[in-house]
Amino acid sequence: MIDIRGESVDGLIRDIGKRIPSPGGGTVAGLQAALGASLLRMVANYSQGPKFEHVSTEVAAILAELEDLEARSLDAANEDARAFDAVGRAYAAKPGAGLDPAERREAIGRALDAAADAPAKLIVICGELVALAEELAPIGNGSVIADVAAAAASIRAAVSTSVVNLEANLPSVQDPARLRNFERILHNVSRVHNRADALVESVRNPVAA
Repeated sequence: MIDIRGESVDGLIRDIGKRIPSPGGGTVAGLQAALGASLLRMVANYSQGPKFEHVSTEVAAILAELEDLEARSLDAANEDARAFDAVGRAYAAKPGAGLDPAERREAIGRALDAAADAPAKLIVICGELVALAEELAPIGNGSVIADVAAAAASIRAAVSTSVVNLEANLPSVQDPARLRNFERILHNVSRVHNRADALVESVRNPVAA
């Protein structure tokens, strides 16, 4: 199992394209969210100095949160890769040698159930990232405002991918409390999508002052 923090861009892209369970879509989603966070950090870093002293407290707080969310995005990417390594092992185990078909099915179900956690976490992270982008856009350096839109688009893509992954694993979730939590997270997705889209649109078609 890889740790994407130690991978080169070229190496990670090659690994994603291999016929192996992970890294896959969930890892890509985590990376998309992390890249969105890093673009927002860049905007925040360009929004410091004498010209932005009046918003220095707000920008510093946004930066601190972005660093945390970027790290959590990469953690979710790695968690997804570990989960699908486990899914792959469960599918690869063939009945026989002490493993009967029912046990194999149960092992696959448990692995798929656990694989629902990473995309659910990532959807929540992306909601927090969009909220920070909304805070940053009106006070940040206008020279790099396009990067706020680029960040929002990357974060939106991470949400969309995570939704697909979470919904694919829901049938294997047996615990009612876990299922309700996942359904609650999915219920909020359209709002996150709409807010990300609004950020992109506000940059592409700014309202004249």
